[in-house]
Amino acid sequence: LPADTISATLVAKPQNTDAMAVLAKFSQPDGKVLLDLFDPLKNDFKVVPLGPGTAAATFPNAPRLSVVPGTYTAVFGADPAANVDLHLVLKTGPAGMTSGQLPVVVWITKQSRLSAASAPNDPTFQDAMQQFKNILAQAGIAVTSVTYRDVPGAIGQAAAVVDDDAELAALFAAADTGDVQGLNFFLIDQFASDGGGYITLGQSGGIPGPPSFVGLPHAGVAVCLAYLDEMPAVFASTLAHEAGHYLGLFHTTEQNGKAHDPLLDTPQCSGNQDTNWDGLVSAEECGSQTGKNLMFWLADETHTKVSTEQGWVLRRNAMVK
Repeated sequence: LPADTISATLVAKPQNTDAMAVLAKFSQPDGKVLLDLFDPLKNDFKVVPLGPGTAAATFPNAPRLSVVPGTYTAVFGADPAANVDLHLVLKTGPAGMTSGQLPVVVWITKQSRLSAASAPNDPTFQDAMQQFKNILAQAGIAVTSVTYRDVPGAIGQAAAVVDDDAELAALFAAADTGDVQGLNFFLIDQFASDGGGYITLGQSGGIPGPPSFVGLPHAGVAVCLAYLDEMPAVFASTLAHEAGHYLGLFHTTEQNGKAHDPLLDTPQCSGNQDTNWDGLVSAEECGSQTGKNLMFWLADETHTKVSTEQGWVLRRNAMVK
Protein backbone atom coordinates (compact mmCIF):
# COMPACT_ATOMS: atom_id res chain seq x y z
CA LEU A 1 0.00 0.00 0.00
CA PRO A 2 1.44 3.41 -0.96
CA ALA A 3 1.67 6.27 1.55
CA ASP A 4 -1.32 8.14 0.06
CA THR A 5 -3.72 5.20 0.51
CA ILE A 6 -7.12 6.27 1.82
CA SER A 7 -8.49 2.73 1.77
CA ALA A 8 -7.84 -0.70 0.31
CA THR A 9 -10.77 -2.96 -0.50
CA LEU A 10 -10.19 -6.68 -0.98
CA VAL A 11 -12.85 -8.46 -3.05
CA ALA A 12 -12.98 -12.27 -3.18
CA LYS A 13 -15.38 -14.05 -5.54
CA PRO A 14 -15.53 -17.87 -5.37
CA GLN A 15 -15.86 -19.47 -8.79
CA ASN A 16 -18.27 -21.90 -7.14
CA THR A 17 -21.32 -19.80 -6.16
CA ASP A 18 -22.12 -22.15 -3.26
CA ALA A 19 -18.80 -21.42 -1.58
CA MET A 20 -18.17 -18.75 1.04
CA ALA A 21 -14.96 -16.73 0.78
CA VAL A 22 -13.47 -15.60 4.08
CA LEU A 23 -10.64 -13.22 4.94
CA ALA A 24 -9.04 -15.33 7.66
CA LYS A 25 -5.91 -13.37 8.52
CA PHE A 26 -4.62 -9.87 7.84
CA SER A 27 -1.23 -8.49 8.87
CA GLN A 28 0.43 -5.11 8.42
CA PRO A 29 4.01 -4.55 7.14
CA ASP A 30 5.69 -4.88 10.55
CA GLY A 31 4.07 -8.28 11.03
CA LYS A 32 1.42 -7.12 13.51
CA VAL A 33 -1.69 -9.27 13.07
CA LEU A 34 -4.82 -7.13 12.77
CA LEU A 35 -7.22 -10.00 12.05
CA ASP A 36 -7.10 -13.70 12.88
CA LEU A 37 -10.38 -15.57 12.86
CA PHE A 38 -8.80 -18.23 15.08
CA ASP A 39 -7.59 -15.73 17.67
CA PRO A 40 -10.36 -13.28 18.67
CA LEU A 41 -7.93 -11.22 20.76
CA LYS A 42 -6.19 -10.08 17.56
CA ASN A 43 -9.28 -8.91 15.74
CA ASP A 44 -8.64 -5.15 15.69
CA PHE A 45 -9.79 -5.20 12.07
CA LYS A 46 -13.43 -6.31 12.12
CA VAL A 47 -14.68 -8.49 9.26
CA VAL A 48 -17.88 -10.56 9.34
CA PRO A 49 -18.49 -13.34 6.75
CA LEU A 50 -22.13 -13.22 5.66
CA GLY A 51 -22.57 -16.38 3.61
CA PRO A 52 -21.96 -17.88 0.16
CA GLY A 53 -20.79 -15.64 -2.65
CA THR A 54 -18.57 -12.62 -2.98
CA ALA A 55 -16.88 -11.24 0.13
CA ALA A 56 -15.36 -7.78 0.55
CA ALA A 57 -13.31 -6.13 3.28
CA THR A 58 -12.11 -2.52 3.44
CA PHE A 59 -9.05 -1.45 5.43
CA PRO A 60 -9.03 0.67 7.50
CA ASN A 61 -12.62 0.53 8.73
CA ALA A 62 -12.15 2.49 11.96
CA PRO A 63 -10.16 5.67 12.69
CA ARG A 64 -8.03 3.86 15.28
CA LEU A 65 -6.60 1.80 12.41
CA SER A 66 -4.17 3.65 10.15
CA VAL A 67 -2.44 2.82 6.89
CA VAL A 68 1.25 2.04 7.37
CA PRO A 69 2.87 2.13 3.91
CA GLY A 70 4.30 -1.20 2.83
CA THR A 71 3.38 -4.79 2.13
CA TYR A 72 0.36 -6.28 3.86
CA THR A 73 -0.45 -9.98 3.98
CA ALA A 74 -4.00 -11.28 3.51
CA VAL A 75 -4.90 -14.95 3.89
CA PHE A 76 -8.20 -16.11 2.41
CA GLY A 77 -10.13 -19.34 2.83
CA ALA A 78 -13.16 -20.81 1.10
CA ASP A 79 -15.81 -23.16 2.44
CA PRO A 80 -16.25 -25.54 0.71
CA ALA A 81 -12.90 -25.44 -1.07
CA ALA A 82 -13.03 -23.40 -4.27
CA ASN A 83 -10.93 -21.34 -6.62
CA VAL A 84 -11.40 -17.67 -5.81
CA ASP A 85 -10.92 -14.58 -7.97
CA LEU A 86 -9.21 -11.87 -5.91
CA HIS A 87 -9.32 -8.14 -6.60
CA LEU A 88 -7.79 -5.15 -4.84
CA VAL A 89 -9.30 -1.67 -5.13
CA LEU A 90 -7.06 1.15 -3.91
CA LYS A 91 -8.45 4.57 -3.08
CA THR A 92 -5.68 7.16 -2.88
CA GLY A 93 -5.57 10.88 -2.19
CA PRO A 94 -5.29 13.45 0.61
CA ALA A 95 -5.63 11.96 4.10
CA GLY A 96 -8.13 14.52 5.42
CA MET A 97 -11.11 13.55 3.28
CA THR A 98 -14.06 15.47 4.77
CA SER A 99 -16.61 15.22 1.95
CA GLY A 100 -17.48 13.10 -1.04
CA GLN A 101 -19.95 12.34 -3.78
CA LEU A 102 -21.97 9.16 -4.30
CA PRO A 103 -23.99 8.23 -7.41
CA VAL A 104 -27.01 5.97 -6.86
CA VAL A 105 -28.76 3.54 -9.21
CA VAL A 106 -32.30 2.45 -8.29
CA TRP A 107 -33.37 -0.89 -9.76
CA ILE A 108 -37.11 -1.62 -9.53
CA THR A 109 -38.68 -5.08 -9.69
CA LYS A 110 -42.07 -5.75 -11.29
CA GLN A 111 -44.69 -4.94 -8.65
CA SER A 112 -47.71 -2.63 -8.50
CA ARG A 113 -46.29 0.26 -6.47
CA LEU A 114 -43.45 1.76 -8.48
CA SER A 115 -41.56 1.57 -11.77
CA ALA A 116 -38.53 3.27 -13.29
CA ALA A 117 -40.92 5.52 -15.19
CA SER A 118 -43.06 6.54 -12.19
CA ALA A 119 -40.38 6.78 -9.48
CA PRO A 120 -38.86 10.16 -10.49
CA ASN A 121 -42.26 11.85 -10.08
CA ASP A 122 -43.69 9.87 -7.16
CA PRO A 123 -43.99 12.39 -4.28
CA THR A 124 -43.87 9.86 -1.44
CA PHE A 125 -40.86 8.06 -2.85
CA GLN A 126 -39.03 11.29 -3.68
CA ASP A 127 -39.65 12.61 -0.17
CA ALA A 128 -38.11 9.40 1.20
CA MET A 129 -35.14 9.79 -1.16
CA GLN A 130 -34.61 13.32 0.13
CA GLN A 131 -34.61 12.06 3.72
CA PHE A 132 -32.06 9.42 2.66
CA LYS A 133 -29.87 12.13 1.15
CA ASN A 134 -30.17 14.25 4.30
CA ILE A 135 -28.95 11.35 6.44
CA LEU A 136 -25.85 10.80 4.27
CA ALA A 137 -25.22 14.55 4.26
CA GLN A 138 -24.36 14.26 7.97
CA ALA A 139 -21.22 12.42 6.81
CA GLY A 140 -20.43 15.07 4.20
CA ILE A 141 -21.60 12.79 1.40
CA ALA A 142 -23.71 14.27 -1.40
CA VAL A 143 -25.82 12.00 -3.60
CA THR A 144 -24.89 13.50 -6.95
CA SER A 145 -27.18 11.52 -9.25
CA VAL A 146 -30.03 9.01 -9.09
CA THR A 147 -30.58 6.77 -12.10
CA TYR A 148 -33.69 4.60 -12.42
CA ARG A 149 -33.82 1.19 -14.10
CA ASP A 150 -36.39 -1.61 -14.24
CA VAL A 151 -34.87 -5.00 -13.38
CA PRO A 152 -34.79 -6.82 -16.73
CA GLY A 153 -35.91 -10.36 -17.60
CA ALA A 154 -37.61 -13.03 -15.54
CA ILE A 155 -35.71 -12.13 -12.36
CA GLY A 156 -37.40 -8.74 -12.37
CA GLN A 157 -40.73 -10.44 -11.77
CA ALA A 158 -39.58 -13.43 -9.72
CA ALA A 159 -37.60 -11.34 -7.22
CA ALA A 160 -40.41 -8.91 -6.47
CA VAL A 161 -40.84 -11.25 -3.51
CA VAL A 162 -37.41 -12.52 -2.48
CA ASP A 163 -37.68 -16.14 -1.33
CA ASP A 164 -34.09 -16.94 -0.38
CA ASP A 165 -30.45 -15.88 -0.62
CA ALA A 166 -30.03 -17.51 -4.05
CA GLU A 167 -32.82 -15.37 -5.49
CA LEU A 168 -31.38 -12.28 -3.83
CA ALA A 169 -27.97 -13.02 -5.38
CA ALA A 170 -29.59 -13.41 -8.81
CA LEU A 171 -31.33 -10.07 -8.32
CA PHE A 172 -28.09 -8.34 -7.36
CA ALA A 173 -26.42 -9.82 -10.44
CA ALA A 174 -28.84 -7.81 -12.59
CA ALA A 175 -26.62 -4.80 -11.87
CA ASP A 176 -24.07 -6.36 -14.24
CA THR A 177 -26.37 -5.31 -17.08
CA GLY A 178 -26.28 -1.65 -16.01
CA ASP A 179 -24.66 1.17 -17.92
CA VAL A 180 -24.21 3.41 -14.86
CA GLN A 181 -21.92 2.83 -11.89
CA GLY A 182 -23.09 3.66 -8.39
CA LEU A 183 -24.57 2.27 -5.20
CA ASN A 184 -27.25 -0.14 -6.42
CA PHE A 185 -30.61 -0.14 -4.63
CA PHE A 186 -33.04 -2.93 -5.56
CA LEU A 187 -36.65 -2.15 -4.66
CA ILE A 188 -38.72 -5.28 -4.06
CA ASP A 189 -42.22 -5.86 -2.73
CA GLN A 190 -41.17 -7.90 0.31
CA PHE A 191 -39.02 -10.70 1.71
CA ALA A 192 -40.88 -14.02 1.96
CA SER A 193 -38.82 -15.16 4.94
CA ASP A 194 -40.27 -12.69 7.44
CA GLY A 195 -41.00 -14.25 10.79
CA GLY A 196 -40.36 -14.24 14.50
CA GLY A 197 -42.39 -11.08 15.00
CA TYR A 198 -39.95 -8.89 13.04
CA ILE A 199 -40.27 -7.79 9.42
CA THR A 200 -37.19 -7.70 7.20
CA LEU A 201 -37.21 -4.24 5.63
CA GLY A 202 -33.88 -4.42 3.82
CA GLN A 203 -30.72 -6.41 3.25
CA SER A 204 -27.25 -5.43 2.09
CA GLY A 205 -25.11 -7.56 -0.19
CA GLY A 206 -22.15 -7.30 2.17
CA ILE A 207 -20.48 -5.28 4.94
CA PRO A 208 -19.07 -3.75 2.87
CA GLY A 209 -20.32 -4.83 -0.52
CA PRO A 210 -17.99 -4.98 -3.52
CA PRO A 211 -17.46 -1.59 -5.20
CA SER A 212 -19.65 -1.29 -8.29
CA PHE A 213 -16.83 -0.90 -10.79
CA VAL A 214 -16.31 -2.50 -14.20
CA GLY A 215 -14.58 -5.86 -13.86
CA LEU A 216 -15.71 -6.48 -10.28
CA PRO A 217 -18.63 -8.61 -9.05
CA HIS A 218 -21.75 -6.52 -8.59
CA ALA A 219 -24.18 -6.51 -5.71
CA GLY A 220 -26.35 -3.97 -3.95
CA VAL A 221 -29.00 -3.32 -1.34
CA ALA A 222 -32.56 -4.68 -1.37
CA VAL A 223 -35.31 -2.65 0.31
CA CYS A 224 -39.04 -3.42 0.62
CA LEU A 225 -41.52 -1.13 -1.12
CA ALA A 226 -44.49 -2.67 0.71
CA TYR A 227 -43.95 -0.27 3.62
CA LEU A 228 -43.25 2.91 1.65
CA ASP A 229 -46.74 4.38 2.04
CA GLU A 230 -47.37 3.08 5.55
CA MET A 231 -43.99 4.08 7.01
CA PRO A 232 -42.19 6.48 4.63
CA ALA A 233 -39.75 7.72 7.28
CA VAL A 234 -38.83 4.14 8.22
CA PHE A 235 -38.42 3.35 4.52
CA ALA A 236 -36.03 6.29 4.19
CA SER A 237 -33.99 5.29 7.24
CA THR A 238 -33.87 1.72 5.91
CA LEU A 239 -32.39 2.98 2.64
CA ALA A 240 -29.69 4.80 4.60
CA HIS A 241 -29.15 1.95 7.09
CA GLU A 242 -28.58 -0.65 4.37
CA ALA A 243 -26.44 1.80 2.39
CA GLY A 244 -24.41 2.20 5.59
CA HIS A 245 -23.83 -1.56 5.67
CA TYR A 246 -22.85 -1.66 2.00
CA LEU A 247 -20.37 1.16 2.51
CA GLY A 248 -18.82 -0.57 5.53
CA LEU A 249 -20.78 0.13 8.74
CA PHE A 250 -21.75 -2.57 11.23
CA HIS A 251 -24.64 -2.43 13.70
CA THR A 252 -23.78 -0.29 16.71
CA THR A 253 -25.39 -3.06 18.79
CA GLU A 254 -26.42 -6.48 17.49
CA GLN A 255 -29.83 -7.84 18.42
CA ASN A 256 -28.55 -9.94 21.32
CA GLY A 257 -26.59 -7.03 22.81
CA LYS A 258 -23.38 -9.11 22.85
CA ALA A 259 -21.63 -7.68 19.78
CA HIS A 260 -20.93 -4.11 18.70
CA ASP A 261 -19.20 -2.18 15.95
CA PRO A 262 -15.46 -1.34 16.13
CA LEU A 263 -16.02 2.41 16.48
CA LEU A 264 -15.37 4.39 19.65
CA ASP A 265 -18.03 7.11 19.40
CA THR A 266 -21.15 5.02 18.77
CA PRO A 267 -23.59 4.03 21.54
CA GLN A 268 -23.60 0.46 22.85
CA CYS A 269 -26.44 -1.41 24.49
CA SER A 270 -25.62 -4.45 26.63
CA GLY A 271 -27.39 -7.78 26.68
CA ASN A 272 -27.97 -7.12 30.37
CA GLN A 273 -30.65 -4.66 29.29
CA ASP A 274 -32.80 -7.45 27.85
CA THR A 275 -35.31 -7.06 30.69
CA ASN A 276 -37.99 -9.33 29.19
CA TRP A 277 -35.47 -12.16 28.58
CA ASP A 278 -36.50 -12.73 24.97
CA GLY A 279 -32.89 -12.77 23.77
CA LEU A 280 -33.24 -9.40 22.01
CA VAL A 281 -32.47 -5.84 23.05
CA SER A 282 -35.21 -3.54 21.80
CA ALA A 283 -35.07 0.22 21.33
CA GLU A 284 -37.24 0.59 24.43
CA GLU A 285 -34.92 -1.58 26.53
CA CYS A 286 -31.81 0.24 25.30
CA GLY A 287 -33.37 3.69 25.74
CA SER A 288 -30.84 6.49 25.29
CA GLN A 289 -28.14 3.93 24.49
CA THR A 290 -29.52 3.53 20.98
CA GLY A 291 -28.33 7.12 20.53
CA LYS A 292 -31.00 7.30 17.80
CA ASN A 293 -28.14 6.03 15.67
CA LEU A 294 -28.76 5.00 12.08
CA MET A 295 -27.02 1.64 12.59
CA PHE A 296 -28.92 0.33 15.63
CA TRP A 297 -30.05 -3.15 14.65
CA LEU A 298 -33.78 -2.41 14.76
CA ALA A 299 -35.43 0.06 12.36
CA ASP A 300 -37.12 3.19 13.64
CA GLU A 301 -37.93 6.49 11.98
CA THR A 302 -35.96 8.32 14.68
CA HIS A 303 -32.79 6.27 14.09
CA THR A 304 -31.10 8.65 11.68
CA LYS A 305 -27.96 9.97 13.41
CA VAL A 306 -24.51 9.36 11.93
CA SER A 307 -21.53 9.68 14.26
CA THR A 308 -18.23 11.33 13.39
CA GLU A 309 -16.39 8.01 13.14
CA GLN A 310 -19.19 6.47 11.07
CA GLY A 311 -18.82 9.35 8.63
CA TRP A 312 -15.07 8.68 8.53
CA VAL A 313 -15.75 5.06 7.48
CA LEU A 314 -18.37 5.98 4.88
CA ARG A 315 -16.12 8.52 3.16
CA ARG A 316 -13.34 5.96 2.78
CA ASN A 317 -15.42 3.62 0.67
CA ALA A 318 -14.09 3.44 -2.90
CA MET A 319 -17.51 4.33 -4.34
CA VAL A 320 -17.52 7.70 -2.57
CA LYS A 321 -15.68 10.00 -4.96
